[in-house]
Amino acid sequence: MNKTTLIPSENELELVLTRVFNAPRSLVWQCWIQAEHVAAWFGPKGFTTRVEQIDFQVGGFWRYVMIGPDGAEYPCHGKFQEISPEERLVSTDEFGEDHQMPEGMDLPQGMVVTTLFEDLGSRTRLTIRIMHASVEDRRKHEAMGVVEGWGSSLDCLDEHLAACLAETSPDREIVTRRMLKAPRELVFQAFTDPVNISRWWGPRGFSTTTHSSDLRVGGQWLFTMHGPDGRDYKNKVVYLEVDPPSRLSYKHSGDAPDVEQIKFHTTVTFVEVGEQTEITLRAVFETPAEREYVVREHGAVEGGHDTLQRLSEHLEDRVAPRAARNDCEIFSTRLFACTPEQMWQAWSDPQALAKWWGPKGFTNTFHEFEFQPGGQWRFIMHSPNGVDFFNHCVFVDLSKPSKVVIDHLADMHKFRIIALFTAEAGQTRVDFRMIFDTPEDCAPVKEIAVPSNEQLFDRLADVLAGRM
Repeated sequence: MNKTTLIPSENELELVLTRVFNAPRSLVWQCWIQAEHVAAWFGPKGFTTRVEQIDFQVGGFWRYVMIGPDGAEYPCHGKFQEISPEERLVSTDEFGEDHQMPEGMDLPQGMVVTTLFEDLGSRTRLTIRIMHASVEDRRKHEAMGVVEGWGSSLDCLDEHLAACLAETSPDREIVTRRMLKAPRELVFQAFTDPVNISRWWGPRGFSTTTHSSDLRVGGQWLFTMHGPDGRDYKNKVVYLEVDPPSRLSYKHSGDAPDVEQIKFHTTVTFVEVGEQTEITLRAVFETPAEREYVVREHGAVEGGHDTLQRLSEHLEDRVAPRAARNDCEIFSTRLFACTPEQMWQAWSDPQALAKWWGPKGFTNTFHEFEFQPGGQWRFIMHSPNGVDFFNHCVFVDLSKPSKVVIDHLADMHKFRIIALFTAEAGQTRVDFRMIFDTPEDCAPVKEIAVPSNEQLFDRLADVLAGRM
């Protein structure tokens, strides 16, 4: 029996549907807005759904394509107008131009759908209010079978919620999710290739050394995470599922007898959403107490979000061209006869850095140099003509031996430096990007910075070659 109820509305332009689900509001909300879940339930029974876009922010667009049992496609799309997390969602709703309808029947357009999520403890009341542009459009929508269609679709949601609840208990899991501006294949590669992983894995300030990696069912990934306080954390991952480029599943634990033996099972899904990828990490612990411990003692929730932020930044670096991307950037690049580790040493050792930082003829006096995320770097650059330039920088991200991110905070010029070190044909390529807030900030610096960066590279090459 259909459990979805059509309730009367005082507004003749509106259709109102309601249903109660035996699932907590947080889960119902997740299943309503996340591509991985939407694709699993949206549409009447017998249909499948392809999620082509979900840009979940006010002003963002969504586009789904329902596919009938006969292969006919029924696209729909809209724009998010209001988002109150876990309470209220307002969106436009339009049928796509290719929406297949019986001959002689035209489609209602200009609908606005308000979805309400009411917390009933372990249950949730969902209310869908569909506002039409005219009474005629409302009648067209009813004639199309909107009430029956939504009833069947919400039956599918009910089954999907039950399956989600059967998989795990919320008090034993940590779910971290992010939309990444990169194709799924590239995201999967960044998540599984040890060279890529070393550039982003872990919260900001951590670096990672992979000892071995065997990406297959039963294979192991053994690695050490190096904390900003100097502490090392040995880790062991055993792969249970490997389905490129859509899914990974693995057991994760410590890899030394003297470390905390917190064990958990992680599932990672990679969902294509247009030209972007929604990644979801779901870590399930053996007991609620173990989950609570890593949240309290290790900041696991914040650390998960920080890690995916670093992955997002890494992917932006990967897809960026070797050129300035816009008028807010200055870009320089060069190959050096050294390893990435030697390049890292030239940046992280203050005595070495002081020898080459700046254009030809400049010298440096360092007053403060804390080479760690959040660390301060205060120094004076002495020009050949006797003018001193006071500088204040903060180290934002340090991924040994591949990436340095610095914010330059001096009053005269504020910008971010991103330096990437990549092994290439037995040498190391440095991609050096200066990013300003506006083109107006960038323009007066560019004329000086481009030749100055080349001189800086010359001096860096001399230091690496032992000539300075």
